[in-house]
Amino acid sequence: MNLNTDQRKKRSDQTSEALELQLKASAVRLDAELFVLADDAGLMIAGSSRDEQSEEVAALCPHLAPTGRLWSGRLRWKTRSRHLTITPFRAGPFLLYLCHMGTRHPKLSTVLSSTRKGVLRILEME
Repeated sequence: MNLNTDQRKKRSDQTSEALELQLKASAVRLDAELFVLADDAGLMIAGSSRDEQSEEVAALCPHLAPTGRLWSGRLRWKTRSRHLTITPFRAGPFLLYLCHMGTRHPKLSTVLSSTRKGVLRILEME
C-alpha cells in the first residue's frame, strides 16, 4: 500500500486528533524528529508526538520567529545540534507556528506548505 493512500485513510472528526494525524504524516514524509504546531504564546496546539521535547520546541517558536517571518537554523539541543525550521502563518486572526525538527530535506518547503494548508483546512480557515 502506498504511504499517501495509507495516510489519507487516517482521518478524524476530532480537531485535535486530525491535527496530530496531519503532523505525524508530515513527519513521516520527511523522516523528521518532530513537527509541532504552536500558538503565539508558545503553547503546543498539536504535535507529531506529545512529549517534553515537543512542548519545549513549541515554546521557542515565538522567540525564534518573533517578526512572523520564516526562521531556519541550527540549535544546540541537549547533547547535540538540531536543525529547526519555523514557519509562522495566519489562521484567521491568530498567528500560528509550524515547526519542523530534523535534517534539511529537499522536499521540506513543499511539505511545510502542504502541512500548513492541511492545518488550515482542519481548522476550516482556508
